[in-house]
Amino acid sequence: MPQKCGVSEGRGGHSDRTGHIDASNAADPANPIAPIEVEPQATPIESFLPAGTVLGQDSYLLVWADEDVLDNPSGLHASFKLGSGGEQIGLYESDGVTMVDSVSFGNQSEDISYGRFPNGSSTWYFMDQPSPNDANTSAQSEEVYFSRLGGIMTDSFTLKLSTKSDSGDIRYTTDGSEPTASSTLYNDGSGISINNSQSRRIRARAIQSGLAPGPVRTEAYLAVSPALAAFDSNLPIIVILIDP
Repeated sequence: MPQKCGVSEGRGGHSDRTGHIDASNAADPANPIAPIEVEPQATPIESFLPAGTVLGQDSYLLVWADEDVLDNPSGLHASFKLGSGGEQIGLYESDGVTMVDSVSFGNQSEDISYGRFPNGSSTWYFMDQPSPNDANTSAQSEEVYFSRLGGIMTDSFTLKLSTKSDSGDIRYTTDGSEPTASSTLYNDGSGISINNSQSRRIRARAIQSGLAPGPVRTEAYLAVSPALAAFDSNLPIIVILIDP
């Protein structure tokens, strides 16, 4: 089954950033596997595993998705790349129709893989320690979602934070610093009060049991008067947000 997909630097003798796909076999000691196919918009277009490829028990099959098929003597290379904006990867039987397993993934970041954790389970997480051709041993807590995106505001409101599973803690800061386990604990009952008399910058991350701290999410709310918000001009206004 596919175990992870991601983008790594300097892996397998490559100096550029290369997408990779891992598959492993945790059950059958001699399980012949069929071609892996990539499905943009759910249309299979690519089959590249040599006939008779066998994935032994508790072993891994690493595929470099780098469009460098001429490099196959030094590893298995696909004639496509993974889309950083998200795609679907499927593992099929030799008939090219029967799906054995698949994963759909969203936006990808450099040196952050997306895989099953615990290894071989049905749950998928981002991982800040890519491990091509090896087990997934560390996963990140989930991303924090903001009830309102940053931008210009004229009215006060209560900001709500959440994660996909609504488990664990959410820690946040208002001074621009990176949230840690000792930062303010988010309380969903009261939320975070955003007053239109003061600009606010909220940085938040999830901290869930058994997982590494999640990615930091930042949103800024720029307080302006209703008169300024209604001001009309041909000149563009640009608001730039940078890390401290």
